[in-house]
Amino acid sequence: MTDLVAVLRFLGFGEVRPVESGEWAPVSDLNGRLHGASTDEVHVLVHDRWSPPCRLVDPSTGERVAVARSPESPEP
Repeated sequence: MTDLVAVLRFLGFGEVRPVESGEWAPVSDLNGRLHGASTDEVHVLVHDRWSPPCRLVDPSTGERVAVARSPESPEP
């Protein structure tokens, strides 16, 4: 089990946009469903052809719960 915030920061992602809110926020401000989450609870999928390049997925349903980007990335 690994802290979700730590993984996102390690991968260079500084902002997340949860599906519920639709607003970009710093990784440090994760709240709601993602607050305190681990990689057991939310899978981090990264692909260079996606925009934004990181998707956070609920492993039990396969549903996307958020996306992440580096702070300097343009709005998709």
